[in-house]
Amino acid sequence: MKNSSFLSLAFAAVVLFSSCKKDDNNGGGGSTEPTIVAKWEWVSRVDSIIVLNSTYIQNLPRTFPYRTYNVGGAFFDFKSDLTFDFTYPADPSYDGTGTYVYDKSNNLLSLLYEGESEADDYNVKSLTSSALKLNYESNSFIDTADVIDSAQGYPWQPMYGSFDSINTLKISYTLNMFKN
Repeated sequence: MKNSSFLSLAFAAVVLFSSCKKDDNNGGGGSTEPTIVAKWEWVSRVDSIIVLNSTYIQNLPRTFPYRTYNVGGAFFDFKSDLTFDFTYPADPSYDGTGTYVYDKSNNLLSLLYEGESEADDYNVKSLTSSALKLNYESNSFIDTADVIDSAQGYPWQPMYGSFDSINTLKISYTLNMFKN
């Protein structure tokens, strides 16, 4: 009889402990997926030119990063009520507030600053619990001629001097941020 009571008690304990998973989020913690709701420090921006059409450049479209800015000290604070604050203590004239929409299924973040009529749309390149990478591409195309000059030091420059080229370009930039 003692053996059967002990087995019944052991079985009840196994059922009790196995019914509560370690990763249950009921009652406190919410989702463990990374969230955009946080204060992010904008640390750098990488500007690129996307060549869509060219007389000389092959394998198009091609992206050429050409300038990196170390921003540091600028902050995006995305709040749960779908508003955001942007602060840049080095130059407060850039500070702003607005609303945002994060379309997770399309990896799209739209920022509408107060007083603006059109939102800035960013592709969310990556989002982790500690880092956020956004990419912006201009919607307009730039048709250029005679723009490439070796003195500028761009990656597509010719070996000697400048040459005539007709290109269709787009401007792109990537914002790199870390959770503050």
